[in-house]
Amino acid sequence: MAATRILVVDDDALIRANLGEMLGKMGYVVVGEADAAAPALQRARELKPHLVFMDIRMPGDHDGIDVVS
Repeated sequence: MAATRILVVDDDALIRANLGEMLGKMGYVVVGEADAAAPALQRARELKPHLVFMDIRMPGDHDGIDVVS
């Protein structure tokens, strides 16, 4: 079975890096990252991940809840 493809979205680069490292060690494939709502939508459309780890509070006009709604 193919590994689960994950997109990590958080405005904090350290959190993205740590989460990506942990997920990788558990056998998941982090296919991309984003730091705000608009890039997250674009990356999700491009990469078609199986799962998105999304921060709720992010800078800008839209938050994580807006993106997944």
